[in-house]
Amino acid sequence: MKGNIEAIILGNIRPSFIKIRAIALCEEYPDQFSPNDGRPICNCDSVHKCVDCDEVMVFDGNRQLCEKADKVSKCKPMHKCEDCDHVVTYKKDQKQCGYKGCKGKFSAPFSKNGFTDPYQPHNNSFDHNKKLVEKFTDLSVWSEELKKDVLVNKRMRNWIAGYITRYKQRRVD
Repeated sequence: MKGNIEAIILGNIRPSFIKIRAIALCEEYPDQFSPNDGRPICNCDSVHKCVDCDEVMVFDGNRQLCEKADKVSKCKPMHKCEDCDHVVTYKKDQKQCGYKGCKGKFSAPFSKNGFTDPYQPHNNSFDHNKKLVEKFTDLSVWSEELKKDVLVNKRMRNWIAGYITRYKQRRVD
């Protein structure tokens, strides 16, 4: 009898506990998890990457500078002379060009190679649901050292996201 009980309990977590949490999340956030009526795979905002440092950020068509751009990063901020088109590394106090006697002014700082085209951050329902489970549950905690949320229980997140994905797909079919 003991062997059968261990087969049902997943790492000391009962499957019914996973199911209860998954269904509660689907009821609390009905239009967030995928597949949904809006988009079958992902309803997150489009993102794009900095070509220089691969930093992923929410897409902004007017963005000129990477969020991580500074003097020591891979994507150094640049600026360009508006008269002679001379491009140099951005310096806060540098207002005029001076290249070959030019007196032109510099543009606002920008990333040297720009950004990729916008794309959806998740290419399947399961990946999208994993991120939402992290966001809407207590499976990640704030780390002062890293200054961001850190996932505490990856296995539990995957179980819940897997159940949600199967549950949502069954409801759509």
